[in-house]
Amino acid sequence: MHEDWYDFADAAHFWMQWRFEAVKKLQYLMPDTEAKVFEIGCGHGVMRQQMESLGYVVDACDLSLHALQLIPSGKGRVMLYNIYDQQPDLVGKYDMLMLMDVVEHIEADVDFLRTAGRHLQPGGLAVLSVPASMLLFSKYDVEVGHIRRYTKKSMEQLLQDAGFEPLKVVYWAGSLVPVALLRKAMMHFTKDKVIEKGLQPPNKLVDMVLRGMKNVETALPFHPFFGASIVAVGRLREL
Repeated sequence: MHEDWYDFADAAHFWMQWRFEAVKKLQYLMPDTEAKVFEIGCGHGVMRQQMESLGYVVDACDLSLHALQLIPSGKGRVMLYNIYDQQPDLVGKYDMLMLMDVVEHIEADVDFLRTAGRHLQPGGLAVLSVPASMLLFSKYDVEVGHIRRYTKKSMEQLLQDAGFEPLKVVYWAGSLVPVALLRKAMMHFTKDKVIEKGLQPPNKLVDMVLRGMKNVETALPFHPFFGASIVAVGRLREL
């Protein structure tokens, strides 16, 4: 992730809160708070902080020392760690993995997710969030290092190819799709501060509207039929 992203996507950002609400809607699939949780690609620790607010203890790792230095104190360990190193005290240890907006940055996403899965105990879960629809792919995606956006079908296929049984794959932020399309059009003419302009609401009124959209959508008893992002839960298949 580009380092500038961390300056704007803090825990108070409407999108970070929206993503957390999308994850919480699938909490019924997750183990209880005694489970051992590992977040891979934790960035500056917003999801870790949010999950620990639910009672989980979350170990977290990233390859960016800059991001790790921004993480607030928490209950679990924080590590500068490459999952391909397969550290013995981490392999096969966890009940649940969190990969929040990570795999879209990885060229070999199947191999990456399969490698991440080796850190799970048999039957463990992986919870992922990814951006949705290549129709929304823009200069912003390029700037933050996205290689692709997913559909529900391609997300299910990724889980299966990496050795997971898809339990639930749903869209979220459906009402953000028109906003994302508008952003894509605007990004075509944007030459500087792409991340800031693509992520940060331009004023308090727009921020209020976006938060209102979040509140309405997350209060609905169903998932949108289409969305700007996807959240998925998969169970590691036992050999």
